[in-house]
Amino acid sequence: DTVYASCAFDGLFIFRYNRSSNNFVLLASLTTYPGQGYNHSGALTGDGNTFVFMDEVPNGLPVKVLDVSDFANLNVVSTFVSNTGPTPHNPFIIGNICYIAYYQDGLQVYDLANPAIPVRIGYFDTHYQTAIGGPYPSPAYQGAWGAYPFLPSGNILVSDMQNGLFVLNGDAMFTGIDVPTAQSAIRLYPNPQSRGVSVILDIPEATSYSKSVLNVYSVEGRKMISEAFYGNRHVLQTESLSTGCYFVEINNYRCKLIIK
Repeated sequence: DTVYASCAFDGLFIFRYNRSSNNFVLLASLTTYPGQGYNHSGALTGDGNTFVFMDEVPNGLPVKVLDVSDFANLNVVSTFVSNTGPTPHNPFIIGNICYIAYYQDGLQVYDLANPAIPVRIGYFDTHYQTAIGGPYPSPAYQGAWGAYPFLPSGNILVSDMQNGLFVLNGDAMFTGIDVPTAQSAIRLYPNPQSRGVSVILDIPEATSYSKSVLNVYSVEGRKMISEAFYGNRHVLQTESLSTGCYFVEINNYRCKLIIK
């Protein structure tokens, strides 16, 4: 029921939709912030505490990472750029991983586990006409327009205004970073599975005294299940999940779950 509205040169506004009266109630707004321009688009992390947004005009403005855990105290905790010059266009988030269609710099992927210190874990330059470092064209409407990281296969779609559609495999991004690969951290079976069958998750490095938090997200980033457990084995009941693709996160580890 909460809407994060990018309102162009007016900034960012947060509303709550009241179904019974069919209207929107203003909860908060951010009308002044670093690197302000034409507020174009944003996305929310899986825990709902961080909102990543970007300004499209003028070109070359930084991505903003906003703490939205307290609407009475909205706070930009960090900003970042891929390179000096390109324009961030659209963000898409799964858990803490932010996929950005970044115009002349193609797909840029950042780990926001620590929102104050975003870490770039991968990129693919779809717009080879512009060399890294520029010079960047003005107007800047060239390169990656949008991205889609929600396919059940894990592949990432990126649309480039001049060069067409790219289908990317992003597995290598999760190798050699602080967040281990899902395959080395979570054993999930049976997967795929029929709706209503239990899933057993095994975290080898956990001890019988370790507390972990398990979250299940839809491909749109909506949290469907959240529960804590102790030890290195847990049974997740999936009767409430419809058929489709989901993302299972335990602490900072992530893997896909398919309900047939």
